[in-house]
Amino acid sequence: MRPIIISISLSLILAFTTSGCGWYSLSGVNIPDDVKSISIAYFTNQAPQVAPTLSQVFTEKLRLKFQSETRMYLTDTDGDYQINGAITQYRIEPVGITGNTQAAENRLTFVVKVDFNSPGHPKYAFSKNYSNFVNFPADVNLDNIEAGLIEEVTTMTVQDIFNDVALKW
Repeated sequence: MRPIIISISLSLILAFTTSGCGWYSLSGVNIPDDVKSISIAYFTNQAPQVAPTLSQVFTEKLRLKFQSETRMYLTDTDGDYQINGAITQYRIEPVGITGNTQAAENRLTFVVKVDFNSPGHPKYAFSKNYSNFVNFPADVNLDNIEAGLIEEVTTMTVQDIFNDVALKW
């Protein structure tokens, strides 16, 4: 008798969690059923220090994240979810000074301003700055590792944005 009760209970739980409750959820994604599209504008680099590939890398990485991990399709403008903004800081500065006043490490800091809008769900709209950094040894030539550092810092930032927009964290 006990296995039947457990089986029925599990069936009911499954039925309730997969029923049309108005939300899409896969791996924690929390997007209303009526949200079908997303538009992600090109993020221009307005930082005083510019890395030539930064805008392209960041924008494409953000678009790919939403395309691959949600059911939304990408549209050029007027998506059900709309993301736009700009890169406001990209800087390299010394951190961790040694005893002889030499930098032991440098820090690459990346800041992006994001404006999120959902015309059908205005309560989700926000404007926020996202900031991440990565440290690297001061004796390493930046030209040799900059692409990898950009990859790392933009991946962290894209995940933070995804968490706020799609997971509602």
